[in-house]
Amino acid sequence: MCCYVKLYDLHCMIQMNIFYIVTIQTSPTNQTLRQRYCFIIVFAVQINKVCLQVTVEAVIGGSVVRPCSSAESKLELKEMFVFWRDKDNRIIYDLNEGTDSLKSQDPRYKNRVQTFPDEYKRGNFSIKLINLTHTDAGQFNFYITPSDEQETVQLIIKESTNNKKTVGQKHN
Repeated sequence: MCCYVKLYDLHCMIQMNIFYIVTIQTSPTNQTLRQRYCFIIVFAVQINKVCLQVTVEAVIGGSVVRPCSSAESKLELKEMFVFWRDKDNRIIYDLNEGTDSLKSQDPRYKNRVQTFPDEYKRGNFSIKLINLTHTDAGQFNFYITPSDEQETVQLIIKESTNNKKTVGQKHN
């Protein structure tokens, strides 16, 4: 087996930080001149969501599918943006409003990324990276907007133990 996907325990952490500022209402004691000062309530909610830690292993010279899917039930491709970035924030692949955008793709990924457009409507935005090298190892992130979904995929590159370079076998 030259490639497999490990799905670690599903860890969903939602961290909410709520900051609020309240200006206390004050009013003069004179009823006829009563003035009210406004309440100012500011809620800044920051939600950090980290779900589904994924590790993918593959061999040098082989290929690997990096999983990416949306939990959004009503997908409007014309309104979606999907961004794949590597550990150094280089552009692997962008999907803008349902259309491939390769003009800013990092040269190291040119002609090495394959996509599955027929799967987009199902929320599957996985990519396949071919001709793997040691430098492909590391952490990769994808971001889906406007649903604000993101996930990290850890890619481990190993030396081939046999001549097979076919991938696609998954193990939970």
